Amino acid sequence: MDDVLQRYGGMSNLTKHFERFYTRVCEDKGIKHYFFGIKCESLTHDLVTLRSFVMRKHEFLYRETPAQTAVPPIRVRSDVFEDVMKALQTQLKSMGIYWRDIPRVAHHIIEVVEETRSKPADMVKSTLDHELVSLDSILYLLKQKGVNAKLSQDQMIYANRGYNFSYPFWIQLSELDKNINLIGRGYARVGVAPEVVQSFLTTVRKRFPFLEILLKEDEDGLFIETIHPLDYSKTDIPVRMFLNVCTSFSWAFDEIMALDKDEQMINLVRDH
Repeated sequence: MDDVLQRYGGMSNLTKHFERFYTRVCEDKGIKHYFFGIKCESLTHDLVTLRSFVMRKHEFLYRETPAQTAVPPIRVRSDVFEDVMKALQTQLKSMGIYWRDIPRVAHHIIEVVEETRSKPADMVKSTLDHELVSLDSILYLLKQKGVNAKLSQDQMIYANRGYNFSYPFWIQLSELDKNINLIGRGYARVGVAPEVVQSFLTTVRKRFPFLEILLKEDEDGLFIETIHPLDYSKTDIPVRMFLNVCTSFSWAFDEIMALDKDEQMINLVRDH
């Protein structure tokens, strides 16, 4: 979303227009209950601090109304949710955002909004305090949710499958930058020529132009890699959003590796 906002005044301008959207919803008798008990300040704070916990998707996935990700007790009727989305898209249009970009920005905003709305309804703590973020605490969280995860020798968490994860990935903690990095890696088979791996990377980049995917090499050989950083410098870790973005990342990398039709890459799902 940030790549779009840079062209339209950044987060400060978005925050201003979000406040107008909030007012628009609260003044509409048919949908005002969507924000019942939720302050605009809480919404804008989360919009700024949690936006990295939403992962970019293929453009066609933004064409439909997004799923409600709030906890079930506070979900609204589908027609109410659709009217909220229409109000948001109307405000983004007033902001001057190009019509093709509006669905993506709206989807990313509403996912954060759904998290903010859920917090007051939580019966148990749904965040991990940013002061307590460590590989051990993340590993404990994943195992609590049924993820087959372990700490590797290079001080990263290897998250295999569980909690609807589709493809294994690594989690790296950068305490200096206050980032949790989700890392997807695909290694070439022994003896596969570099130009073959480069050709595969070209195919992947065409399919996923919105991801930065690099070709690297280490003692285990050539591999492709993509990283999605989660910024927790100004926020606690929202467990729901963390698990959702991990799931999205895992499925995206599974789709990447599925593009290897000639089986020149080691597929951790197919080959194990």
